[in-house]
Amino acid sequence: MQRKVHDAYFKRVFGRPEHARGVLRALLPRALVGAIDWRTFGRCSAELVSRTFGQSYPDLLFRAAGPAGQTVFFDYEHQSRPHPFMPHRLRGYAHELTQAWLAGQARTVTHLPLVVPVVLYHGRRRWRTPRTLEACTHPALSRPDGRRWPTMYLDDVWRIDDAKLATRDATPLARFALLCLKHGRHTRDLASVLRRHRPLTRAVLATPEGRGDIAAALDYIGFVRPHAWAGDLEALGGLLGEEAEDMARTIAQALIEKGIEKGIEQGIEQGIETGQLRGQRGLVARQLAFKFPDFDDAARARVEAADAAQLDRWAERVLTASTLADVFAD
Repeated sequence: MQRKVHDAYFKRVFGRPEHARGVLRALLPRALVGAIDWRTFGRCSAELVSRTFGQSYPDLLFRAAGPAGQTVFFDYEHQSRPHPFMPHRLRGYAHELTQAWLAGQARTVTHLPLVVPVVLYHGRRRWRTPRTLEACTHPALSRPDGRRWPTMYLDDVWRIDDAKLATRDATPLARFALLCLKHGRHTRDLASVLRRHRPLTRAVLATPEGRGDIAAALDYIGFVRPHAWAGDLEALGGLLGEEAEDMARTIAQALIEKGIEKGIEQGIEQGIETGQLRGQRGLVARQLAFKFPDFDDAARARVEAADAAQLDRWAERVLTASTLADVFAD
């Protein structure tokens, strides 16, 4: 009951922008205060934040214009006693608020609003609980120098040398996949890239799941490249041994059958559509037959009767499915 009384009084007074404005200006860093156009300071609905936290919303929410007209939100909270994970709660509010704000913006938006959390605390006990999100974690999880770990690590593989990617302390498949993801879309001569790492690609094929893993990689490459370079796929397969060459040739042939290259050359729209569907069926059937020994006439008939949407779903599932039933599951 006391909590509700505290809340009611806090909101009655500081829910009015003219009263909250002066308190916030006195508390916040001068540089931030100077960057805000306080003439635009006004209250907005706390229900912009969804009920992720049960029935909880921010106590008070204000909005103002910052430099270059950028949006600044102020999450003004009241606490009569310390909360052990207050930074976590504030981050949750900030996330939900930002999501709601993004939903009303054009896709061209380039910056997120700044969310400034402020807590008015009037308990007698000293606030000894964490004031930052990082401090909410156990000290044993800190860095050796006592500082906190960063909140995001970026693995920007396009800017990492291939030799370093190929020699990471990881499984052969993981290293092979990093190279495929890095070069699959943007490097025309992918075969020459993998030729420099032939021992790695052979190591993948030598594992118990290597046949399926190589098939998945070739499927991926065949689908994501901006042009269906059938010759490149066959050259790539040739680097990996006779089995992989057969796989690549199968996928390349299916790509040709899709009618994409032929349709573009002939400029016949109907031929493109028909060739694509026929090619899709042929590609999916070959993928399934290669990966699953139990691919029988009944399964082939099912593929031949499928429409384009079904074929797209099945082609994606081939990459990860363990059984034929997993591919056909709806």
